[in-house]
Amino acid sequence: MPWGPLGTVPGSHPCVPPGQVVIMRDHQHENVVEMYNSYLVGDELWVVMEFLEGGALTDIVTHTRMSEEQIAAVCRSVLRALAVLHAQGVIHRDIKSDSILLTHDGRVKLSDFGFCAQVNKDVPRRKSLVGTPYWMAPELISRLPYGPEVDIWSLGVMVIEMVDGEPPYFNEPPLKAMKLIRDNLPPRLKNGHKVTQRGESPRS
Repeated sequence: MPWGPLGTVPGSHPCVPPGQVVIMRDHQHENVVEMYNSYLVGDELWVVMEFLEGGALTDIVTHTRMSEEQIAAVCRSVLRALAVLHAQGVIHRDIKSDSILLTHDGRVKLSDFGFCAQVNKDVPRRKSLVGTPYWMAPELISRLPYGPEVDIWSLGVMVIEMVDGEPPYFNEPPLKAMKLIRDNLPPRLKNGHKVTQRGESPRS
């Protein structure tokens, strides 16, 4: 990785929330974006992190149709990263395709830890309304006590995103989408007919 003036180092990000730095530093895993170092530049916290040439999963979701094998591989990698975080009481709270980055050879890494929260014996649940509306869990939108399970809901929405090309209610304004998520049954695939059942041959 080339080094130079901090502002031009590939993978460097200014004004990163301190909590995000702590998460990347303390929860290293092959499916979590790696942090190399952090610096104070004036009153700003700059972080030098791994540069992932493959870009965000969003680019793939919006331009191509992913195969079931690719979707399964992404889910497996994200679940492995979440298992590490959840085992330490960390909730990501912003799982979506923009938070999933890819290496040049297709390895999957979880990023964007700015909304993470810690749960423990003293604070076993959270009630803060944070995240990205279309991927939020109903209990989070309702400000009911929640834990790591909200990440699994968001991952489920991301699976729909990988199949349908966008999350449910994406054509609605954020506040209306949040109300629909809160009040309706869990969303279903629009293109479910394109997903094979176990043992079936893929359909065109």
